[in-house]
Amino acid sequence: HTFRHIRSSYNGRQGMSWTGGRGLNVYNSQFYHSGRAVNVGTGAPVKSRPSKGLDIEPSGTIVRDGYFEKCEFINNAGIGAAGSNPNGGHATFKSCTFWGTTSYPIWCSAPQLKFVDCYIYGDCYHLYGSDDPNEATSFTGCYFEDKPWTDGNVYTGRGFLYVGVEADNEAGKNVNWQNCTFVANTGGSLGLYGSGSQAAANCTFTHKSATLASGSPQAILGGAELSGCHFEEDFPSGTTRTYYIECSNTTVDASPATVVDGPLVAWDSVGGATGAIPAGSYTS
Repeated sequence: HTFRHIRSSYNGRQGMSWTGGRGLNVYNSQFYHSGRAVNVGTGAPVKSRPSKGLDIEPSGTIVRDGYFEKCEFINNAGIGAAGSNPNGGHATFKSCTFWGTTSYPIWCSAPQLKFVDCYIYGDCYHLYGSDDPNEATSFTGCYFEDKPWTDGNVYTGRGFLYVGVEADNEAGKNVNWQNCTFVANTGGSLGLYGSGSQAAANCTFTHKSATLASGSPQAILGGAELSGCHFEEDFPSGTTRTYYIECSNTTVDASPATVVDGPLVAWDSVGGATGAIPAGSYTS
């Protein structure tokens, strides 16, 4: 099945529910404002949980081979796009935009959810890890930022732009980011609390928030493998607070080098290393 130029807005329950089948292709479509409508007569919300933009929810069957290109999932009362059933997932999102204002922009606790050249605004939470790298959630060329939508809201419930928390499966093992950009305006850039070999390669992290308490982490890396990453800072003029990148079972590859610009954010501890980080294993 192929859908093009769909505009699905102000639905009470869902912008789209994909409940079974193989080979769903969706192009240039919008899934906005689920759960945001109001009954004109009573003023009551027209809303039924989960009020997502897209819910991949197999009903007694399987869901496979989804492809979404140049689609937008914005300002839904629930999650922007979610896969949370092991019989679901199995979809690629290409050049899509996800903007969470009061809930997560994406939720990935199903296998084979892949994001390519996507824009993702707001905190994310659940990832799917696996011994099989092809099953794990992956991001290639994606852009993450805690930038408010036009109503001034962006979901920052956990204080980090991307949080690989909890063992949705294998504690985030083989989840990976390649050539991605993170811009953190109000909180930390990356919070990885999983224990399983989450990899970031050639990614850039820009820290802008000087409201965090001095001595606190601007990024938390748990079970991470870094290669060719760059930690920048762009704090307001006159910022004197110092921060660090917290490491737990984190490995840095020798080449290409991972670089921490400094001087306010240091590697592994406040006042720790800046510049090219020597290859090795680190635990703060």
